[in-house]
Amino acid sequence: MLGRVAVALEPKHAWVAWLREEKGVQSLWLSRRSPDLAKEFQRVKIATLAGKGRATGLPRMIHRDGVIFLVWTDVTNGQPNLNGVTVVVR
Repeated sequence: MLGRVAVALEPKHAWVAWLREEKGVQSLWLSRRSPDLAKEFQRVKIATLAGKGRATGLPRMIHRDGVIFLVWTDVTNGQPNLNGVTVVVR
């Protein structure tokens, strides 16, 4: 983990997104956890990033009306690009 974490809360779960680096490649992960973060129920890889180091910034996430909105920055051809996904959690 690179220490760049985003958290969104809904009534029954906490959602945690983080950037991970393994063998020089960064990826973005999303986990559904208990509200106290002690138990993990689900983990999914959202994206493999082309960017390296701090150029990929910090993931951001909010929960609104049963939907998680997750955005992050990646770098393509030296230019930052904003990416995003929505996850329905109802």
